[in-house]
Amino acid sequence: MVTLFPTAVFLLGATSCGGPGDNPVTLVSISADSHEGGAPAVEFDGGTQLLGSQLPAVADPGSVVNGTAWLELASLPLVSAELSIWGAGAGGPVDVLKYDLADPAGGFPSGTQVRLDLPIKLPSDLSPGAYWLLLSLRGPVGVLEASHFRKGRVSLGTVLVGRSTPPRRVESVPDFGDAPVLVAGGDVNLGRRQNGISGSQGVEVALGGLDELQSADLAFVNLEAVVASGGQQGIDKGEKAPFYYRGRPEMLGVLSAGGVDVVGVANNHSGDYGRDALMEQQALLTAMGVGAPGAGATRDSACSPVFRRAGDLTVAVFGVDATQWGFGAGEDSPGTCHLALTSPEAWERELGPRIAAAREQAHLVLVAPHWGPNKKSRPRMETRRIARLLIDMGTDAVLGTSAHMVQGVEIYRGRPILYDMGNLLFDSHETGEISRSFLFTLALSADGVVGLRARPMDVGYGVTSWASGNSAAKSLFRLRDLSSELGTDVQFQDNRAWVVLSPPPERPGPSKPGAEPVAPGPAPGPLASAPMGCQTQEVPSDARISPQRLGPLELLGVRLAPSKLVERQNVWVETWWRRVDPVTSDLWILQRMYRSEVRDMWWGDHEPCDWAWPTSRWDEGVIYTDRYWLHPPRPAPKGSYTLRIGLREEAALDRPIGQDVVLAGVVME
Repeated sequence: MVTLFPTAVFLLGATSCGGPGDNPVTLVSISADSHEGGAPAVEFDGGTQLLGSQLPAVADPGSVVNGTAWLELASLPLVSAELSIWGAGAGGPVDVLKYDLADPAGGFPSGTQVRLDLPIKLPSDLSPGAYWLLLSLRGPVGVLEASHFRKGRVSLGTVLVGRSTPPRRVESVPDFGDAPVLVAGGDVNLGRRQNGISGSQGVEVALGGLDELQSADLAFVNLEAVVASGGQQGIDKGEKAPFYYRGRPEMLGVLSAGGVDVVGVANNHSGDYGRDALMEQQALLTAMGVGAPGAGATRDSACSPVFRRAGDLTVAVFGVDATQWGFGAGEDSPGTCHLALTSPEAWERELGPRIAAAREQAHLVLVAPHWGPNKKSRPRMETRRIARLLIDMGTDAVLGTSAHMVQGVEIYRGRPILYDMGNLLFDSHETGEISRSFLFTLALSADGVVGLRARPMDVGYGVTSWASGNSAAKSLFRLRDLSSELGTDVQFQDNRAWVVLSPPPERPGPSKPGAEPVAPGPAPGPLASAPMGCQTQEVPSDARISPQRLGPLELLGVRLAPSKLVERQNVWVETWWRRVDPVTSDLWILQRMYRSEVRDMWWGDHEPCDWAWPTSRWDEGVIYTDRYWLHPPRPAPKGSYTLRIGLREEAALDRPIGQDVVLAGVVME
C-alpha cells in the first residue's frame, strides 16, 4: 500500500504551511543543536545529514502519530521523502507514505539545520507488535544513498502498536561516576585464520584499539574456539559440514593484550578438538590467571562459577552452553556445562542452588549462556523464558552469546538481559550485521547493576575497532529498535547507547570472604617443537605424487577422504610437504575445490599442520604432514570437482607462489 501526502513547503522560521489536505508537512529552520541527538549524524550522498529523530513509543492502529527528523541540508535540494513502515522481522513494508517537498525560490542555504515534521497515518489493520519506521530522502535524480543503510533507508525509531504503556524513559543519562565497571564483549574466535593474522601483525593488534576493554575493572568475553597444541581432528558434532576452530597456545596473548579477565568456555566450539584439548586450554588459562567458567573435569566443576574482583566488589560468573550437547561434561568426565533450552527444570536444578551458594560469596552473580541459532537478530521465546528464570533465581545480569549478531536488551525486574552481544573478534570477511557489534559496560554496586551503556564497534578481518559515522549510527539505531521491541528504552549520548536502570533495592552483602585479586600471568609463547602428528618419516604409498615445486617447498603427496559423496559434507585433504629452500614468511596452504564456477567452491585455506606449525619454523629436509577440511558451498551441486593446491602469503592470497597443483577432486553423486 502506498499513501501520498500533500506537498510540503520549505519555510524559514517556525511558520507552518502545507498543501491542500488534512496532513500538512512542515520543514522549519532551527538553531544549531536544538534537536534530539547523541548518535553520530547519518550522512547521505550529496552531504545532507540526519541529525536525530523522535517518535512516540506507543500508538493504536489507524491513528496518526507525529514523527520528527532533524536534518542539516546540503547544496543538493531535497525533492521528496518516503516513510516505510516495517513489522519487526518482516521481509517488506506494510505501508509506504510519500511526501513531496516543494522548494521555494532559493531554498535554504547549505548547512542550515531544519526540522521535518511528518504526520504518519498508521494502517487500521495493523496487528499488535513493534513497527520500524524507515525514512528515505530523494534529490533531483533519485534516492539519496547512505553507506551502511540499504537503499538509503534510515530508521527513525520503533512504534509499539497495541500497547498502552510505553517503556520507561528519563530525560537525562546518569554518569557512572567512580562505580566499578564490568566490560563485556561477545564471541572471540582465536582459531582458524586468526592464527595467521595475529601471527603476522602481532597479538596486541586484534583488540588493542579497544581502550575501554583494557581499562575495565573486570572484562569478560566468550572464547569461541579451543586454544591448545593438541587434540583430535574431525570430532563428530552431529553436523554434516561443521566448522572447527583451534588456536595455537600463543594466541592467548590476544586476551592478555586486550585486558580480558574472564572468558566463557561453554559453547559449540569448545570441544572442537576433543576433551583433552579443552582441558589443555583450561590449564593454559588458569596459568594466566584468566577465569574460565563453563568447562571442567567434571559436571560439577563445569557448572561452578569463577570469582573475580571488580574494584571492592566480588563478582561470580557462570558459563553455560545450550547449543552442543555432545560437548557436555559427565559426572566424572570433562566437558562443558550444557543445559537444554527446552528444559527449564534442568536450569533450575543445576544452577538454582549454585547461584544461591555463589550469592554467599559474591556481591553480584552473572550468568553467560551460549544459546540460540546463528545469525538471528531476535531471541526465541524459549531463550527469553530461560533468561527470566535466571533473573528469578538471583542473577544480576545475563550476558548472552551465540548468534554472531547483536540482539536487543531486555530489562526484567530491573536487571539487564543482553540476549546476544554479537561478535567481538572474528576472522571473517562478512559484512552487514555480523560485522557490527558493541562493547557493553555495566556499572556495578553491592546491590546489583546500576547502569548500562554500549559503544559500537566495527568487527573487521581479525581486527576490531571503534565504529564511527554511518556505521556507528546504523548499529546504535538497530540496538535501539531491537531493544524497543523488548520494551526497553535506549537513549544516545556521546555516540553510545545508554539504558537507564532503576536503582536496585539494598540487600545484605556476602556472608563469606570475597575473592582475592588475581595477578595476571604471561600468555604462553610459541611451541618449542612441532606438535605430534606434524612430522613423518615418509609419504604413504597411496598418496605419493611426483614432487611439485611451489616456491621454497615441495608438495610430495595428496590424499582425499571421502572421494565420493552423496550429500553435502566436509572433505578432508591430507598433504605431505618438504622445505627445500629458506622460508622468509609464514606461508598458507591454499586448498580449493571447484566445478566450473567459483560459487561452487569448497575452501580450506590455512597454515600447515592445521594452523599449529607455520612454515617459518620448518627445518630443511623434514617431511611435514597436514590434514585439513574443505568446507562445502551451500548448496553443493552434483558433479565432478577439481582440487587446486597452492601456496600463498597471508597478505596476498590472490598471488600464487609457484604454480598451483591441479588434481582430481571428489565426485558429488
